[in-house]
Amino acid sequence: MTFNDLQTHLSTPKAAIALGISNTTLNRLCRADAGTLKEGEHWCRRTRHANAAKIFNLPVCVTTLSRLGYYIPEETRTAFHNVA
Repeated sequence: MTFNDLQTHLSTPKAAIALGISNTTLNRLCRADAGTLKEGEHWCRRTRHANAAKIFNLPVCVTTLSRLGYYIPEETRTAFHNVA
């Protein structure tokens, strides 16, 4: 997957691929009881409805998941070079 400046906000399937995790894991990390990826900071919904699709802020997610020890694919890390 390649990135450009417009691809910092991705849907769940594309964000999961970029982060090297499954859709299920990504959604699990968004649950309120998990507290890993927070709504409004790491992701938001396309509309205000509870079942609307999520949009992920990829640079913020990469920073957080890297800090927590998740493996982030090299291509994703280099695309956001401000991240370790």
